[in-house]
Amino acid sequence: MREAAPPNVVLSASSENQTQAAGGLALQPVTPNTESSQPVAPEQPIEDKNRITVLLLGVDQRPDDPSPPRTDNMVVVTVEPKTGKVGMISLPRDLFVPIPGFDYSGKINTAFFVGEVKHYPGGGGALAKKTVGEFLGYPIDYYVKVNFDAFVQAVDAIGGIDVDVPKTINDAQYPTIDYGYMTFHIDAGQQHLDGETALKYARTRHSDDDFQRARRQQQVLLAIKDQVVKDGLLSPKRALSLLGALKDSVEHDVSPSELPKLVALASRLQVDGIDQLVLDNHYGQISTNTRFGWILVPDREKIRPAVDKIFTGASAPSTAEVQALAAQQAQQQADQSRQEIQNVYQAQAEAVRKQLAEEGAGVAVFNGTDDPMLAARAADWLQRQGYQVTTFGQADRSDYPRTVLLTHDDKPFTVTSLQDMFAIARNNIRSGANASDPKADLELIIGRDFYLLVSN
Repeated sequence: MREAAPPNVVLSASSENQTQAAGGLALQPVTPNTESSQPVAPEQPIEDKNRITVLLLGVDQRPDDPSPPRTDNMVVVTVEPKTGKVGMISLPRDLFVPIPGFDYSGKINTAFFVGEVKHYPGGGGALAKKTVGEFLGYPIDYYVKVNFDAFVQAVDAIGGIDVDVPKTINDAQYPTIDYGYMTFHIDAGQQHLDGETALKYARTRHSDDDFQRARRQQQVLLAIKDQVVKDGLLSPKRALSLLGALKDSVEHDVSPSELPKLVALASRLQVDGIDQLVLDNHYGQISTNTRFGWILVPDREKIRPAVDKIFTGASAPSTAEVQALAAQQAQQQADQSRQEIQNVYQAQAEAVRKQLAEEGAGVAVFNGTDDPMLAARAADWLQRQGYQVTTFGQADRSDYPRTVLLTHDDKPFTVTSLQDMFAIARNNIRSGANASDPKADLELIIGRDFYLLVSN
């Protein structure tokens, strides 16, 4: 497990706290000058477009959690209708980007969550599209959101998939839906996977990292394509039938009139020679931050030509003179970006510390999991953020599935900050008599859900 760090979801899903970011910093609302207030131009027919780009969103949507789901994976698929040429770009969830329409930057996988809780026009899918489109420099036409149940059903519906596993995987901490963990093992070599196994193969990451997981996700998507083509399942009629069967688990913004055309286009794609790109640590700098945890700060000078090649087929400039100039500009931009991000971090941290000090809430931290060091690590990290930790230790038991916050006094800012930081469900914030520590206004009992969140 990594040292405790705040989860990558930074907004409260509760209605009364929807204007608060992690640490209580208010996000600026969407301005009136958005798409929703502009005349809507007639949609250009699919067959007339030079390029169609779709954002695929895989979400970790759990039945017992009323909050908007986290985006577990994001893949951009772009197609030239006239030629059928296909490109695919995987975006790591820790990519640090601006969220359009808000005075805020964060991990790219928070865009869907922010769009949902802040009632962005078109919801989380629309904000995820705009965030990704502005980052890549190419507009996103549609989004398709698929939860894990739909993925499993779809793979099983086509009879499973064949993948060549490059190395044996043994993940002893694969997360389960009940916030526990299990061991996922798969041997190297050619394997036929059913829906459940394909999902685990695409999601596991403890044996390597998030970037290798992104490559496995592209491998799984291509394996699905291969199976569909092999069995002749890509006909518009059969594809629409499958979408209809999964309608309760799949969300998209394709209009009813355009959906059959989009499916028909899929049947004409060049399924061989798909251009693939994974934006890994070669396209940015990995960093850590006490608010965001692990992040990938993008190097736009490296990303731009790689993305252009996927969308246009154009390669990066190759002359020594142009390359030298690009390198100089990249270094200047990287230095400026690092300084800007550092300034944002410092301003946010100071604002949080000031508000925590003004409220003066004492917080007792207790470990409700079987990790003996979790309470000490969390207490140390909270103190460094400005929280007044009165004591820490083990809870009354070590099998708490969800994090719980007990309130003994009215400390709204600290409560909201801890709720956001530890992703605490509203029904797990409870009031009661202070029995554990007379100096504490709040008691935080860390459950298995947060342990999994920061270790996955």
